[in-house]
Amino acid sequence: MKKLWVVLANSKMTVFYSIEEKDRRFNLVKTLFHPESGLKNQDLCSDRPGHYIKGNSQTRGSYADKTEKKEHEIECFSKQICQELERERNIHAYDGLIIIAEPHFYGLIHSNLDHSTKALLKHHLAKDYTHLTTKKLKEALDEVIAHELRLLMLTE
Repeated sequence: MKKLWVVLANSKMTVFYSIEEKDRRFNLVKTLFHPESGLKNQDLCSDRPGHYIKGNSQTRGSYADKTEKKEHEIECFSKQICQELERERNIHAYDGLIIIAEPHFYGLIHSNLDHSTKALLKHHLAKDYTHLTTKKLKEALDEVIAHELRLLMLTE
């Protein structure tokens, strides 16, 4: 029996649902939280940036990070999600994948997915649906899921 997974993600939380072809019911698989992505940069750093004096002159300055700590945390969470998807793909937990995430975060997830998992990616939406109840989510995605399940059945 073919299984479709729907992944709802934003930078702070990801919810994995499994949908089986016979009843199209959303079954919660797992939820991942990453509260560090919601913190301010100053809360993620333990100290202030370093300072320098250039030569014998009065030129002074401070060093700046190449990437902000918050963006680094968001990138780490996207990699964690991709590792989870790869691990579940390896045990054949799903046959198709729909990812729904805010646009920037979807880009991070997509860039970190391995080729085999990308091949199972059937559809994506650039929206944040993590706040929706299961009932509202089913209503919002009913047509997309019906279409993707039909396509999965044809590939059997």
